Amino acid sequence: MPNGSLDNIIQGSQLDWSSRLLLIQGIAHGLQYLHEQQFVHLDLKPSNVLIDSDMIPKITDFGTARMLDQGNDVTVRDADYLLAGTMGYMPPEYIMEGIVSKMYDVYSFGVILLETISGMCGSKPARRQSSIAWAWVAREAGRMEDLLDPSLCLESQLREARRCLEIGLLCTQSDRADRPTMLDVVEMLETEKELPTPKQPKYTEGRSA
Repeated sequence: MPNGSLDNIIQGSQLDWSSRLLLIQGIAHGLQYLHEQQFVHLDLKPSNVLIDSDMIPKITDFGTARMLDQGNDVTVRDADYLLAGTMGYMPPEYIMEGIVSKMYDVYSFGVILLETISGMCGSKPARRQSSIAWAWVAREAGRMEDLLDPSLCLESQLREARRCLEIGLLCTQSDRADRPTMLDVVEMLETEKELPTPKQPKYTEGRSA
């Protein structure tokens, strides 16, 4: 693809918020379509999202994708089936219990969404943090305007960026039952639907901003 992969764009590039949001919305629609067909990707990450000449994202690399059993949204990884995916984008229930569901992809999408936002942060330490931990600290501190590069996100767009941060945290909830479906995510991204309050990630407890 002429514009490479998402990982080349979200970190260290001068892509503004409006363009980043369109990429995120495109990925969300792609995942929603896959889930409607009962497919789960199982390795969604920035390097597996290619960008065409019109800056439209294309989800690629279906080598680990699986079709869920008919009428069943959840299955368990076969004993002889190695971990599929990439650490950092795998949800806890898959790593610990081998549970495969559409919520796996929702978690991966949430990590990508948070990375897309943190990639606009001028401070290098934030980029070295886990995107989920960074997002929670940023949420609690309530200082998005101080974190994001003002040349990439206008003051009028900060509310939109904060809303997307909330959506990313909802998608990466530790309990898969607390995550939205991709249909919900698309609606959250494109409407003013009221958002649930995300729960604090367990491994950030005790941290302060």
